[in-house]
Amino acid sequence: MSLAKPQDGEEITGLPEAWPVGWKVYPNPVVGHTVWLEANERPTSLTLYDARGRAIPLNFQWNSSQAHATVPGLPEGLYSLQVVTEQGRAFSKKLLIQ
Repeated sequence: MSLAKPQDGEEITGLPEAWPVGWKVYPNPVVGHTVWLEANERPTSLTLYDARGRAIPLNFQWNSSQAHATVPGLPEGLYSLQVVTEQGRAFSKKLLIQ
């Protein structure tokens, strides 16, 4: 197995980048079935991960700077929301579902 060598100044960690300044996810905690994302990059996917690491893909609609997603009836608890953008960047944020 060969691994790609990072270019000068490039880091390969396999971890999501820090949550971007100015991006918002609300409401948090989520009460109901809709979560909103305000961002300056268009997402290609929104995925929730439960405490066991199981992926729950979210269907969402995007309009210029906002996405809204329907959160399926999930048990209450702490989840991780992963956002992947058209530029291939990944960000993660904790989301409490009540």
